[in-house]
Amino acid sequence: MKKSVLYIISILSISLLLLNSCRDDDKTLFSYGDDILDGAIVYFEEEPPLVLGVNSVSEVVYGGEIIDPLGNVASYQLEMYASLSGETTDTVLVDIYSSFPFTLSVTTQDLATLLGINTSDINFGDTFYFLGTVTSENGNVYYGEAPEIGDDGSWIPNGKTQIEAFDPTNGYKDAFLFDFTIGCPANSYTAADVVGTWDIVDDPFGASLSATLEIVSGPGENQLTLLDIFGHGYDVIMDVNAETNAIDVAKQESWDTSVFGLPYGIASVEGEGTMFACANTIVLFLDHTVSIGGWGISSFKIQKQ
Repeated sequence: MKKSVLYIISILSISLLLLNSCRDDDKTLFSYGDDILDGAIVYFEEEPPLVLGVNSVSEVVYGGEIIDPLGNVASYQLEMYASLSGETTDTVLVDIYSSFPFTLSVTTQDLATLLGINTSDINFGDTFYFLGTVTSENGNVYYGEAPEIGDDGSWIPNGKTQIEAFDPTNGYKDAFLFDFTIGCPANSYTAADVVGTWDIVDDPFGASLSATLEIVSGPGENQLTLLDIFGHGYDVIMDVNAETNAIDVAKQESWDTSVFGLPYGIASVEGEGTMFACANTIVLFLDHTVSIGGWGISSFKIQKQ
């Protein structure tokens, strides 16, 4: 939460930095020194899905065409790790690519072979994370590691890559960091199976004050309520599409910034997510905002006890 809090304090200064560093070419990344240089980037022609819905795990085929928009990429190294039934695997090399565009296409068998496991070890709700490293023709290396705000409020560029490349709203369809989750079959959700106690297993934003929450049915049809979602006394209602397992969270108050020493009042969340009823998992992507702005979209993952 500390880095997120510092982010909102620094958001105006960062925005000014981006504006002052801007080039007309929206495919250009930037150096962090005195000179502005063309960077090297790869991205998807068409953004692949975050959730790949299949009727059987064996049907997984994931990927898309990856392009080099500036024509200055010497090599693109792609690595991958996975979260299988809650256990994180080692990171493995997928391949190194030097010709663009190319089509990335991985099947269930490909994923199993890369990870050194059997296809039977892969289940609904499992997530696969990809990390790209780009080396430009002039030798600059750009890593799949998003910028962050340090404890002193300074901007840490990490892999030299401009923060804009990781902003999902700018249309880059970033191929530095991307992932997908195997979705449950259509119509596999029933509210009765979801009601109960859930563990908070992933909350990188850090607003939660407790490790668990309760889900109850309602108040409306096809709605579920996360009681006291972050431990600040605010419930959050989700709308669930029973056919597609898609979740929608309308904007609503959810936590109190004063708990963290901030003067911004009650923060709200809104966003979307996916119900993995067959894997007892819910994943939300929530935009946390206050009156003066927000922190961007952050994931929130819970699993039923």
